Amino acid sequence: MVKTFLATGEIPSDDALSLVPEGHSTTFQSHIEFAKYLMTDKNRFTKDYNRKSCNLSSDLSQYDLIKTIGKGAFGTVFLAKSKKHNNYVVVKCLSKEDLIGRNLLKQVLNEKRIMSTIKFNFVLNIMETFIDNSFVYFAMPYLCGGDLFGHLLKEKRFEEPTTKYYVAQMVLALEYLHSLKIAHRDLKPENLSLDYRGYLRLLDFGLSKIVVGKTYTFCGTPEYMAPEIILGKGYGFSVDWWSLGVVAYQLCSGIQPFFSSKQDRLFALITSGEYTDREFFSDEFSDFLNKLMTVDVTSRVGCGQGGAGDVKKQKWFDDINWLAMLNKRAPIPFKPTHENFGLVNFNHFNEEAHVVASQNAYRDFFGDF
Repeated sequence: MVKTFLATGEIPSDDALSLVPEGHSTTFQSHIEFAKYLMTDKNRFTKDYNRKSCNLSSDLSQYDLIKTIGKGAFGTVFLAKSKKHNNYVVVKCLSKEDLIGRNLLKQVLNEKRIMSTIKFNFVLNIMETFIDNSFVYFAMPYLCGGDLFGHLLKEKRFEEPTTKYYVAQMVLALEYLHSLKIAHRDLKPENLSLDYRGYLRLLDFGLSKIVVGKTYTFCGTPEYMAPEIILGKGYGFSVDWWSLGVVAYQLCSGIQPFFSSKQDRLFALITSGEYTDREFFSDEFSDFLNKLMTVDVTSRVGCGQGGAGDVKKQKWFDDINWLAMLNKRAPIPFKPTHENFGLVNFNHFNEEAHVVASQNAYRDFFGDF
C-alpha cells in the first residue's frame, strides 16, 4: 500500500519553543575537564562509530509533518513534531533511488554514523534514523535560528566582534572533531546554523572523513577549498583551518577572499594565497587571517602539534573567555528572531505530497543502516 504524507502547515505557538530539544550539551568546570572529555569521548566515539543505530521499529507515521523548511538535490527537510517524545525536530528525508543512482550511499552512511555518534555543544547530532521503502530519514534538533549564510545576506556583513563570536565557536567545533580524527571538509556559512539563543552548531557531515595520516580525495565547495586539495597533495585537518580563514573573512567583509566565475581562475587565486586585505579589519584580525590562509601547510596556524590550542592563543582572541564560550555563557551579539516559530529564518517552499512506495526495491542496499 502506498503511503502519502503531507505537511499540515499548522505552525506551533512561540511558547512551544520550550519543546525544541537543544541537542547534546555538556557543561565544563575547567579547561582541564574539557581536555579530559576530549580524550574519553574519543574512545567512546571509536567504539560507537560502527554500531548500527537505525530504528527499524520507527517510521514517518510517528511524526506530524508541519512545514517544508529545506529542499536539496536528494531530499527534503521538514519541521515536524515527534508523537513519541512530544517535541519539535527536523526530519531530513533522503531518496533511496537518488542515493543509489548518484552513488552516494556510502557517503550518507558515513554521515549517519558520524552524526549519530558525535556529542558536543557546537555540532549537530542525529537523534534518530529510520528507513522505509523509499527514503532514509534523519531526525535532528530544530535549529530555529536559521543558517549563518541567510543572516549574512540580510546583514551584508557582520561587525568584527560578532564575527569573532562565531569564529570562536567554529574553533571549538573543529577542536572537538579533530580530536576524533574527523576532518569536516565543507566548512562554510551554509553549514552553520543558529539555535534559538543564537549559538552556532556545525552541520552537514556528508563530506567528512575520519583521517589517519593523509587523504587525497578532491572534494569540498570550490570557494572554501584549501590549496592542498586543489593541488592533489595529501592532506589532513589542515583543510578545515584554511576554510575557517575563508569563512571568517567572508563574515566580516560580506565577500569571499577568493572568487571567480571561472573555476580555473578561482583555483589559481586560491593556490597563490593572494587576497585583498580590507581597510576596516583590525591589525589583529588581518594577522589571524594571514596565518590561516597560508598556502604552506607547515606554516598554517592549527596545523602544528598545538592544533586548535595554537589557534585559540592568537592575539585576535585575547578578549575571548573560552570557558564561558564553551559553556554557552558568553554574551550573545546577535539573537535570531523567533517569530512564527523561527520559520521567518527559512525560505518558503510549496508543500508537496511525500509518497512512500508500497514495495521496497532497494532492500539489499541498505542492510548497513
